[in-house]
Amino acid sequence: MLADSLKVKGNQKLVGDIYNYWFVTESRCIGVHNPKYAVAILQKALGITFTGIKALGPIPTTFALSQNYPNPFNPTTNIEFAIPQHETVKLEVYDILGRLVTTLANSDMPAGTYKVIWNGKDSNGQSVATGLYLYRLQAGSFTSVKKMLMLK
Repeated sequence: MLADSLKVKGNQKLVGDIYNYWFVTESRCIGVHNPKYAVAILQKALGITFTGIKALGPIPTTFALSQNYPNPFNPTTNIEFAIPQHETVKLEVYDILGRLVTTLANSDMPAGTYKVIWNGKDSNGQSVATGLYLYRLQAGSFTSVKKMLMLK
């Protein structure tokens, strides 16, 4: 520790870099320099809520759409899917009458296993009613549909 402190002593740029790194990553204050706060402001200003798509594990060998969990759910649920090659992926939620509720993913994605968190809201940001919903994954020529239940 003494050796490290001697390396920093007298090096104004290094001291400044360490301070800036700490300030951005560890600061708990609510100024715009705090990345979490800045993202929250942008989300509110744009009226969007990120449902979050997260890549998981190794590259799969087959297409797959998993059952959501938890199921039944309230207010959020996880939907996992796997694509073995780069594809245009569309993941949509429909009500039992076949009306589109929201689109959770609609983009080109590299091969991988992904998890999407649905917040139980429609495309207008309104919470959906209790009921049965369908979610459909389209990736290239692959299509799969599963059922999920929202309980309030």
